[in-house]
Amino acid sequence: MLFDTIRDHVLQDLLTNLPATLPYHDYAHTIDVVRAAQEYGTAAGLDQASMDMLLAASLLHETGILKGYIGHEEESVAYAKRILPVYGYSDAQINVIVQLILETEISRKPTSLLSEILRDADLDYLGRPDYFAIAHKLRLEWIHLNNYPKSLKVWYLEQLNFLQKHKYYTIWATQSRSQGLEDNIKLIHELISLS
Repeated sequence: MLFDTIRDHVLQDLLTNLPATLPYHDYAHTIDVVRAAQEYGTAAGLDQASMDMLLAASLLHETGILKGYIGHEEESVAYAKRILPVYGYSDAQINVIVQLILETEISRKPTSLLSEILRDADLDYLGRPDYFAIAHKLRLEWIHLNNYPKSLKVWYLEQLNFLQKHKYYTIWATQSRSQGLEDNIKLIHELISLS
């Protein structure tokens, strides 16, 4: 797979150059998204070429963070366009990967199965037992970078709203994460009532 040729390069770049002020958009997040994308791509029965493009997009989708926080999807696309030709990706493959990266932006709707899988992989943690540990990393990142309120009650109310609106796109994510999502929503309700 072409993905194997770029994986080490990109991960080393992220590991070396990501600022410590990004506890959520970090190396571990990228690894987590790649793992979930591979799991859902395998469940979907993707062919080798589709899996390669999905994994490459998963690996590259946050690389724009190296340049800046706001609009990092566009920077991730620029990074992808620089690195992918060097490792043998065709223009057609690069176009697919670029579209996948752009569709990780939360306000966009996925337009393909690959995009649905990547979106589910990017937010896979919402329905897992480690949701709170990961979500609080995002909260700390927002506090540091965006002057986000430090109030836990504000955070939990916003998270409750976000999780209640969240729907997984693929049947594989829906089957494996919907119950965990509901469990996390219930726990947030309890935490709000305690505060």
